[in-house]
Amino acid sequence: MKRAEANGVTAANAQERDAYAHPDYINLLEKLRQATETATLYRLEFKMKEWEIEVWRTKHATRRAEMNIR
Repeated sequence: MKRAEANGVTAANAQERDAYAHPDYINLLEKLRQATETATLYRLEFKMKEWEIEVWRTKHATRRAEMNIR
């Protein structure tokens, strides 16, 4: 917005429009989108590994319980 004001744009809404359309801001938003996508992917992969561990634990607990029944 300061860049727009330095170029003679005095209205706040026009400055804001200029700021939102600036390539630096658009680039920042794209990098933020990519970072969010990567973080979400890692979080989901981590959750899947947790589920795999729980399945393994359940199977082994069932085996141990079956051994005690015999």
